[in-house]
Amino acid sequence: MERLKHIVEINIILGAWLIVAPFVMGYSASTVELANDVAVGVLLIGCSWSTVAAAAGQVGAEMLGFLVGIWLIAAPFVLHYQRMSRAFANDIGVGILSVLVSVTATWWLVSRVRRAA
Repeated sequence: MERLKHIVEINIILGAWLIVAPFVMGYSASTVELANDVAVGVLLIGCSWSTVAAAAGQVGAEMLGFLVGIWLIAAPFVLHYQRMSRAFANDIGVGILSVLVSVTATWWLVSRVRRAA
């Protein structure tokens, strides 16, 4: 369980980064990118916190974290961010990392359940 906790904590850090990134990277004046990053950051922290807080972990919360990561990759195209802007690069990069972390955590949870059965 300790390994899962460390894996999921990466998504908590990524969610926190999404909340502060618009201010640190200088795109806080763009309301669409700011609102998307803050909302997705809060959602990513919530999903990850739920997985860490649950005694056995929650596959559903990690799957939602996976979908959040997919949204981060798609958001620059759907919301029409300026190509190669800081927000564009940040969301794509954090989205890819979030997807990888969520897939790893989900795989770990599912394999642990299978071993217990």
